[in-house]
Amino acid sequence: MNTQEIRGTIISVKRLANSYCGNPNFRLELETDNSVTIPVSTLNDSGVNYTLGGFLEGTQATLVVKVNRKSNKLLNIKKEG
Repeated sequence: MNTQEIRGTIISVKRLANSYCGNPNFRLELETDNSVTIPVSTLNDSGVNYTLGGFLEGTQATLVVKVNRKSNKLLNIKKEG
């Protein structure tokens, strides 16, 4: 599994449909320090999904992301400040 830590500002958090088991899913957009916007989705039934919400918009964070050719999936989030 290819994992990366990406640091930047969370510019949007969008709530998606719940998973089959009823757990929340989100799509985030992270803007890095060099103004690149990276879309990140959450994994189904992951515990980190319960720490997300619209209150994170505009905050600095480091995201631990599973990266592949088709998508970026959030594994962990570290809020800064």
